[in-house]
Amino acid sequence: MFDPMLAKKIGSTSIIQPGSIPETKIEDIKLPEMSSILLIIDNDRTVRTPSDEVILRSGDEIIAVIRPEDEEQLRGLLTGTSY
Repeated sequence: MFDPMLAKKIGSTSIIQPGSIPETKIEDIKLPEMSSILLIIDNDRTVRTPSDEVILRSGDEIIAVIRPEDEEQLRGLLTGTSY
């Protein structure tokens, strides 16, 4: 069972919308340590669960659990603003 207090202790939840980046497989993204993509919401509002083969596209919304200090790094990876 999900414990919201645990989530508060280990990180934060962020919603990130990739910018105009090339289509990218999740397996090709080097996520910061202790980060996890939980859900992907497509442009057509379809909710997908992540797997290595899922392709992220410009306009997808990403819901992730990350440490607060890693949020900008993850945002940069997903929006194409480097890191």
